[in-house]
Amino acid sequence: MKKWISTGLICIFLWGILMYSNPSYASEEQMVTAFTEVGCQMIQTNIHTWGKISEKFLTDEEMEKEIKKISQALGIETLGLIEKRNSDTIRECMMIRPSPSAKTTIKIESIQREEKAETYAIIDIILYEGFESTLHFKECSKEILQEWGIKPTTHVTMTGTYPGKMELSEKEKIANTIMNEVGVTTYQVFQTNQSYHQYGYTPHIDEWIKVGTDKVNFDLALRYNEYEDNTYLYVATPVITVEY
Repeated sequence: MKKWISTGLICIFLWGILMYSNPSYASEEQMVTAFTEVGCQMIQTNIHTWGKISEKFLTDEEMEKEIKKISQALGIETLGLIEKRNSDTIRECMMIRPSPSAKTTIKIESIQREEKAETYAIIDIILYEGFESTLHFKECSKEILQEWGIKPTTHVTMTGTYPGKMELSEKEKIANTIMNEVGVTTYQVFQTNQSYHQYGYTPHIDEWIKVGTDKVNFDLALRYNEYEDNTYLYVATPVITVEY
């Protein structure tokens, strides 16, 4: 699938976003249910979790040790190939563990900026089946970082597809069905010849970001791929983080 960058996502980042945590308990089960009820073919779910683990510029050995710790916590018994990329200011250590049903990437990134250093851990899980496990892997990834005293940030993006090109009315119907199911108050709608993008806020999702003065935690997009003659559906919390 040819990748496109979400116009709405660019706008959100241009405004500048800050991550917050809603103290009230919430569940994303409605999101998973709503996504499966609109009749699309599920393709994959991406669970992307990250957090700052140190204010030091770590060595290759220290980063590889962190990767092994996270792998063990995820229940990965055999490590995949570990790749390293280094420069004077950035050190990266990454492990990719593929399987027929999923792909797990664990990355440690250490950055040196003048006298300040920061190191981040990233856990990226792509599910190609077993989508009902999305929430399990999200919570598992968050708990791994939380147990080490790290405040995690998590984004979940679900992707599905429909055959052919949709009329605007069809896109609006699918978007409104999902938004109503999850109880989303819509803030903005973006439309082009190829895409339809809508985002807003629901109290049923715990994470949220700040866009202007509004809290935002639900992002939906439909985009037509002319080469494949398919329309792709993306549903995410709090915002779409994959390119399309």
